[in-house]
Amino acid sequence: MNIDLVKRWISLKEEEAEAKRKHSELVTEREAVEHLVIEDLVDDGISSIAVDGQTVYINSPVRAKKASEEVTREQIVEALEACGHGDIAPRSFNWNTLTALCRELMEDGAPLPEPLTAVLEVQTVQTLGKRNK
Repeated sequence: MNIDLVKRWISLKEEEAEAKRKHSELVTEREAVEHLVIEDLVDDGISSIAVDGQTVYINSPVRAKKASEEVTREQIVEALEACGHGDIAPRSFNWNTLTALCRELMEDGAPLPEPLTAVLEVQTVQTLGKRNK
């Protein structure tokens, strides 16, 4: 038995656990700082800023999700059919397609049709993006 190999495996497992813990801490801190940066950008009335050769910008994708855990897929399909959009939901649907439909419907500031608002919660989620200049 190669004990050094077993020791290396143990060491790797411990390093992996530490990396996962550190990753979790970094994600938590980044999310908190992201919220503060978005707040500052909005307060200053700007949507992007260039810093150290990188552009940080507010990204506002629209995402559709169930209005509550009690809402079923069947109810969403029925709501889509009631609004004349049953073609995207042949008794099963793709969330990305549904989100795209909601984004289209809301594009000009129009509210979603009532059957959809009864079963969906649609929100614009602000996140930061980064690209090199």
